[in-house]
Amino acid sequence: MFDLKGHVSVVTGGSDGIGLGFAQGLAKCGSKIAIWARRKNQISQAAEKLRSLGCVEVLEICCDVSEEEQVRVAMEKTVAHFGKIDSVFANAGIAKNKSLTESTIEDYRLQNAVNFEGMFFCFREAAKYMIARNSGGKLIATSSTAALLGSPNLVSYSASKGAMTAAVRALAVELG
Repeated sequence: MFDLKGHVSVVTGGSDGIGLGFAQGLAKCGSKIAIWARRKNQISQAAEKLRSLGCVEVLEICCDVSEEEQVRVAMEKTVAHFGKIDSVFANAGIAKNKSLTESTIEDYRLQNAVNFEGMFFCFREAAKYMIARNSGGKLIATSSTAALLGSPNLVSYSASKGAMTAAVRALAVELG
């Protein structure tokens, strides 16, 4: 296990599934955690699970990562509460399993907004604080094999995850 005592982690989509799994692993290693998700009741349940694992500090923030202003405010609240951010796990995601001919532009826009733009907003806001602190940090994105391999009925999802993967590569070069 890693020792993450004093470390502050943001986990988007952290109220269930893979995001909650990330948060639980971080909690077991001693990290302080900010859970961001859309459903307040699920955030509270997840926070209780983390506290039962011994997580000293859990900050619960209701945030739709596809909304730029909500992300800015959530990041501001997280930094105000903890004083810093060390890592961001951009995990919030959505998939609409539809064939190309059944897909609508709304389906495409929603998946792109949550999966790609949500990651972009979170990383941009976190990077501002990390750069200002001059102490580095970690920006971690949950992508998918659909970003690299053909998957039936997932064209919009695959495109959004492909955009995430390309952006992460560019950020690795830009931010180091």
